[in-house]
Amino acid sequence: MINCGFFQGKDIQLCGIAYLLLGKCSMGKIQSFRTHVVHLTSDSQPAKTEEQFLERGCGSLQQIPMKGRVFSYENSDAFSLHGGKTYNEANTFLASSAPAGLVLTFLLSGKVNVNYDGLAFDLDASEQPKCLLVNLSKTVPFYRRLQAGEESEKLNVVFLPQWVIERSRPDCMTSLFMEKHLTHALINPSQQLCDIAKDILWMREPNTFSERIFVDRLVYQLMGEVFDSLSVADFTQIESGHEYVIKSNNERLDDGLTGYIEAHLDDDLSLERLASTFHTSVSNLQRKAREQLGEPLNRYVRRRRLEIAKFRLTERLMTVSQAAYSAGYQHPSNFTNAFKREFGFSPSQLTETQLLSAKEDK
Repeated sequence: MINCGFFQGKDIQLCGIAYLLLGKCSMGKIQSFRTHVVHLTSDSQPAKTEEQFLERGCGSLQQIPMKGRVFSYENSDAFSLHGGKTYNEANTFLASSAPAGLVLTFLLSGKVNVNYDGLAFDLDASEQPKCLLVNLSKTVPFYRRLQAGEESEKLNVVFLPQWVIERSRPDCMTSLFMEKHLTHALINPSQQLCDIAKDILWMREPNTFSERIFVDRLVYQLMGEVFDSLSVADFTQIESGHEYVIKSNNERLDDGLTGYIEAHLDDDLSLERLASTFHTSVSNLQRKAREQLGEPLNRYVRRRRLEIAKFRLTERLMTVSQAAYSAGYQHPSNFTNAFKREFGFSPSQLTETQLLSAKEDK
């Protein structure tokens, strides 16, 4: 293990196979990793789940039936990370969004399932740790299902695409990996990689310059070791290229609209409410939304809510009535009509197909 000279503290908690944090535990809500604040929750308090650390949106977030301890940290120019060991107290389905970036997930123990834009991964570290690397060339829907009683220890690092691109040669492994959206690789990490991931999870909040440099070095070493161990044969490309564009600060600010909408699909997203949130006029908001989304704002919100409802029905997580309400429809008949216009079949036809498929599997 790497000896971290600045680690100190009287209270040390052993969580499963590794110490997650050193130092006394402060209580409070876990917020987006872009706040660069480490928040811990006691084992008796619910914690925010990992998908919320992938948000670029802001505002109130639902409480998740989960407990445990987490560690979060941000280098605003390069990456954001979070990790810890958590225990799921109830069966829960999460629907959110993940921004463009190079996503590195280390699962040190337990089981985790994630779904990026329809690409699903079931990670199981029961026998040995797992490492998942996924390239997201654009903001995508993100889904996760939490199973009651499951415990997992993991580390997630999201590298900003601009930072990676600026440091990669056109013919290097990193550039090849980032050529196409949803390129991914599932790796059985070496003991050295696992040790680095655990060292990061052990940390308390870095406060000084030298402490932050130390964390940055560990994260860069982790990513470097991953790509050193990767070959073209290890990764899968499943979609045509979706080129990254290095954007100006104003364009990056505009991108906050998409992240905010994705993070608040269950909330009031009226034009007036959004215009007030972003301190702009309704007409300017509509113009920016059409430029970013490629369609009118109301149409985008309706389509995304229907897509999430479709996913919930496909996974048999909700009845048609429940899915209708979750998508913002007061009457199932209105939901059915909108659903059929969007997908070409009704919600009941979808559920009947799922039930028939389940019977055939048996």
